[in-house]
Amino acid sequence: MTGMKKEDHALESQIFTKMKDLFVNWTHSFFDDSYWKNNATENDQKRFTAHANEFNAQFLRIITLLLAISTILWWPLDLFIFRQSSISFRAFLAWRVGFVLIATSSYLLVTHNSWFRKHLFLVCLVMIVPGGMVLGYFIPRIELGGVWPYGGLPMPLLSVLYLTTLRRRIILTLLLATSYPVTYFLLHPKGLQYEMIAFFGGLFLLPVLLSVLAGHKFMIMTKQQFLQEDRMQDATAKLAMFNKVLVSRVNDQTRALQEIAQQTERVREGERASLAQELHDHLGQLLTGMRFELDLAKMQAAETNDALAINLKGLELLLGDITETVRDVLTMLRPKIVTQSGVLAALRWLVETIQQRSTLKISISLPENEPPLTKDQAIALFRIVQESLTNVLKHAKAEAVKIVLLEQNQQLLLSIQDNGQGCASHNAQHSTGFGLSGMRERVQSMQGMFEWESKPGDGTHILMTIPLSLPAHPNKR
Repeated sequence: MTGMKKEDHALESQIFTKMKDLFVNWTHSFFDDSYWKNNATENDQKRFTAHANEFNAQFLRIITLLLAISTILWWPLDLFIFRQSSISFRAFLAWRVGFVLIATSSYLLVTHNSWFRKHLFLVCLVMIVPGGMVLGYFIPRIELGGVWPYGGLPMPLLSVLYLTTLRRRIILTLLLATSYPVTYFLLHPKGLQYEMIAFFGGLFLLPVLLSVLAGHKFMIMTKQQFLQEDRMQDATAKLAMFNKVLVSRVNDQTRALQEIAQQTERVREGERASLAQELHDHLGQLLTGMRFELDLAKMQAAETNDALAINLKGLELLLGDITETVRDVLTMLRPKIVTQSGVLAALRWLVETIQQRSTLKISISLPENEPPLTKDQAIALFRIVQESLTNVLKHAKAEAVKIVLLEQNQQLLLSIQDNGQGCASHNAQHSTGFGLSGMRERVQSMQGMFEWESKPGDGTHILMTIPLSLPAHPNKR
């Protein structure tokens, strides 16, 4: 039996120890303020004090306004509650008038006076103690039975949302809980003989504890949230600054790439011009020499051999075709027509040349005025159309192409659409020549936008926009 008692005692001790540890752990976690203590700086504490003061001022304004409004709204009920007692009616009437005046004055002072907002705790004490005493003074004069201090039970809960230290919270809550009933019992001592007075005290203790515990937890959570939001704002500001720097660097790199693309295009055009000049000087001289020798042979053959003369005539026509082809190649390599006659005339010439050599039907719509483009932009635009039509001829198997060029909202819009076989996007990236990548680079070098859409069997549509910043040319087409 002795052994069993010892085991029972040990088990009870273990249960008590576990319950105590559980309560201690729960209490510690409930009031854990380590996050604020470990992370808050002196500057954070100052700023939170200012934040709490502003929050308390707003809370006090709302409470006083709501109490004043509720006092006025409940005023007509006095006519029914105290219809048999004029003394009670006058007592409540005086209390309501005084309360509305005090609440309205407090609201105005807290709203418009900085001193009151700076010393809110003192203002609360000055409001609570006299207010509770006035209420306790008028209640005993009401000619109704029963112990009236029960009406003050919710008053301690008014301090739950007040941001302050634990010591000040306890003082504030106790004053809210005691100023009214103490005054009442001093003026109504018979109430102390009430058989439920102990129960009455217990009821008042519950809202006091609830207000202190919940209010202190609210204070801890508010401080943590304030600190987390502050850190989040700092992180957001740093992220915004980093993003700004990153965007600036990306813009710098984009401008550098555009300059490289423009320089590459200038070098490319220079190489084409140099090649065209070499072809013109050397191949042109050879063709001229061949024509001179052919004319001499024709003169000699006309006198001796008619059949040879006919063959030489055919050779002359072939030499003319070669000369015309060389001239077109030179124009393609060095399109002087762009700088001499404008991009619109160059595009018309390009379309006419391609139509003469192929069965492709090309419809072209151009603006009435010459678009305000620089020399490099005009050549780039010509090359884009040239490359597009070349791709159509080589790959699209199209019967018709529609080209539209127009000015709209300080932008130059170019649309090229064919009714060919189309292609998938991965195949289009490997088109001959510069292809889509070359067109996109040219458009991006002019700070423009390039869009491409194609589906197998549904043709291809190229759309690009180029911003215009130069004044429009006055010459007409």
